[in-house]
Amino acid sequence: MIFFILLFVIFPTYGAEIEHTHSERSQHIHGSHRECPLPKQQKDIISCAIEFHPLIQQAKYTVESSKSLEGEALQLPNPEIVTRYLKGGVEGNDTAELEASLKFRLELGGKRQARVDFAKEEYELSKLSLNERQVEVKTRTIISLYRLKQIFEEKKLIIKSIGAYEDVILKFKKIPKLTAEQEASLTLFEIALEETKILLSEVFEERKRLEHFFHIATGNSLEEIEPFLPMIPQQWPAVEKQKHKDTSARILKLKSLSNSALAKMEVENSKAWPDLDIGPAYNLEKNSEGVSHEMIGVSLSLPLPLFHFNDGAKAWAKSEYLKAKKTVQLIHASESHERFEQLQVYESTVRTLKSSLSLHKIMKKHHRLEKLYSRGVVSNQAYLDSLKPKFNYIQRKNKRVMTALKSLWNIYKLDGKVMTKDIL
Repeated sequence: MIFFILLFVIFPTYGAEIEHTHSERSQHIHGSHRECPLPKQQKDIISCAIEFHPLIQQAKYTVESSKSLEGEALQLPNPEIVTRYLKGGVEGNDTAELEASLKFRLELGGKRQARVDFAKEEYELSKLSLNERQVEVKTRTIISLYRLKQIFEEKKLIIKSIGAYEDVILKFKKIPKLTAEQEASLTLFEIALEETKILLSEVFEERKRLEHFFHIATGNSLEEIEPFLPMIPQQWPAVEKQKHKDTSARILKLKSLSNSALAKMEVENSKAWPDLDIGPAYNLEKNSEGVSHEMIGVSLSLPLPLFHFNDGAKAWAKSEYLKAKKTVQLIHASESHERFEQLQVYESTVRTLKSSLSLHKIMKKHHRLEKLYSRGVVSNQAYLDSLKPKFNYIQRKNKRVMTALKSLWNIYKLDGKVMTKDIL
């Protein structure tokens, strides 16, 4: 009992931290938001994120909305009725006149077809925008699953280190009178303890960021996802040193944007042609003597393009098309270089990971050191000094693993293969 009282008096922050982390399980309330069914395998988590993430939902709404664009473009202009009634008289002779015409608009210059083509391109663009977002969400979900696995492991190591520091510090504080060397060791141990607590706080912060992502993407809690977190890859796939092709989701979307800009340019070109309003016309004239004149003919109206041929709009549409084409070329060059760089990073990191000690071997060696310490063969100083290098090595190796994973999936993204690849 005295041990626990001292522990929480000396280290109240850590106690609160542990209590806070253990209370996290009760904070996820089912039914408070939209969520996926409970996952049964890793693929369920990824499939759920691709389906439920808000960015995906927004893109799907855009696709649904774009479906109606073609129907709107196919609409024919409604006919128009024009009437005029006049009545008057001169020197007692009253006259009344009625004119009526029914006009149908004939869109010249291929306006209707140009609108339809533009609507189709906008629909294709919305689908490719959806695909781009799905690629981004799938990539982030896979990377986040790996990182979450590392965070759970790092947290266990940190808590174990904190416990080791506290045990040794408590032993030192039970000594009635410390030597100068012991005082120095105690100070160093207390500083190391506080540093380790900060590490725990940093891991907690990153964990909350990932928790927020999965909450938004799937609605599931980390406890529901934890059983399906992937293991760190033991075998890394080989990547071809191929020439970059225009198959990335981003390039495909930009090409579609270029096609849409071209279709818009055709729409503006068609507007240079006037619309012809034509239809039957009727005229009735009647005077006060009962004499009437009835006439039937054709009504026609046609705007005269005297001031412009829609040059301003055509020039703007053309500039947008040229900009879209140039953007495709620039992004192609950028992605080609990026793929080359990502491949170099991936291969270099994988070589480093293969040549370094595995986490299993590191833990095995340190476990042997712990046994020696428990037998009193190894001093407090040597044991505690081993904790920081061990954690630093594991943390740095985890970062190298994440670098390799990010580079690999970036290459898949640039090659347009993300949606066909499974988690390692």
